Amino acid sequence: MSLWFHVQGAGRLLARRRGPVLRMMVVAAVGTIWCLAGATLGVSVWRDLDRRAQEMTIDVIGPNDSTNQAINAMAMDMRRRPSVASVTLMNGEAVWREFSHDMHLESDDLRDVAAVPTILRIHLRPVLVSMSSTDRFVRSLREMYPEATSDVVWPKPYVEMIDASRRSVLVFGIVAGLLSLVLFLIAAAYAFRAEIHRAGSDLNVAALLGASVSWIAAPHLLVSLVAGAVGLLIGVGVVLVARPYAYVYASWLEHVSVGEILLWAALVGILGLALSWWQSFIGVKGASRLR
Repeated sequence: MSLWFHVQGAGRLLARRRGPVLRMMVVAAVGTIWCLAGATLGVSVWRDLDRRAQEMTIDVIGPNDSTNQAINAMAMDMRRRPSVASVTLMNGEAVWREFSHDMHLESDDLRDVAAVPTILRIHLRPVLVSMSSTDRFVRSLREMYPEATSDVVWPKPYVEMIDASRRSVLVFGIVAGLLSLVLFLIAAAYAFRAEIHRAGSDLNVAALLGASVSWIAAPHLLVSLVAGAVGLLIGVGVVLVARPYAYVYASWLEHVSVGEILLWAALVGILGLALSWWQSFIGVKGASRLR
């Protein structure tokens, strides 16, 4: 009976106060689009940096003989390390084929000019691709396998670029995320509370009749939930519809799945639920004090 009364009251509020309810829907939809788009952009950029980091190679230049026991032992050790994503041992022929392909050589006339060394190519896991971690890893290779290491080559400018990009994404992502959250909460709070202010006379009457705060707030809370849910669905729909078109201009956005977007939308919905509850009860308590 109580639930039926609250549902009936919420239905009458939705019919009588369309303006505030429409504003609540718009704020919820815009806030949802902003939050989901920002989260998608930030996570996609970060994961694209991880993809680039995974492409970074450390080339250990070893002896000319690919059967050398030292470099083979080194390769076996690297494959057991959790920090290493993959290890490739390239003999002289494989190194020459790669070199001639990269240089677009059409003949092997230069093959006998100089001896081609054996190369142990190592890919680190993305989380360890940084200037400090990679430098420590390279130093450990030189110290542990001096007889198998003629030289170690790795792209320092490339790793510096990844480091700088990660710092920028982290700093700007945190700042933008916090500011967006604050602005979203303020906008949603004012929009959702507008319906409570418009219902001031009804709240005063109910309070004078001795109704409890939860009883008075329930219909207004239901109105907020309906408006927020509709706005949330509209925002999610806009993001999912725009997602394929965005790939045309930014293919790296594919690093975020639909499931993750829906999970973030659920978190936004939980936040909106808490905000609706808080605004409804705060508004009703304020009106009750003014009776």
